[in-house]
Amino acid sequence: AVRPHHVALGDALRRGDPLAGRGIEEALDSAARGVAALLASEAGDAQALADFVEHARARHREHLATRRRLYAAVRRFADQPFWRGRG
Repeated sequence: AVRPHHVALGDALRRGDPLAGRGIEEALDSAARGVAALLASEAGDAQALADFVEHARARHREHLATRRRLYAAVRRFADQPFWRGRG
């Protein structure tokens, strides 16, 4: 997510699941947090970018847990190719 002179934001940071419907919210949140982390880093806060990365990782873990729970709840189409192995 963070490299010298590069911070991934929005879809470049993490591709969400289109069925979750939170893509715009996540993109805007990562942009706001990423810019704040960059500005803080430029101002001398050595921990700002690491905190941004940890927050992004935590959001991703939360997303994966929610996705597993939602996909597991879908039984109506469980025999269809898209849903096989997702629940």
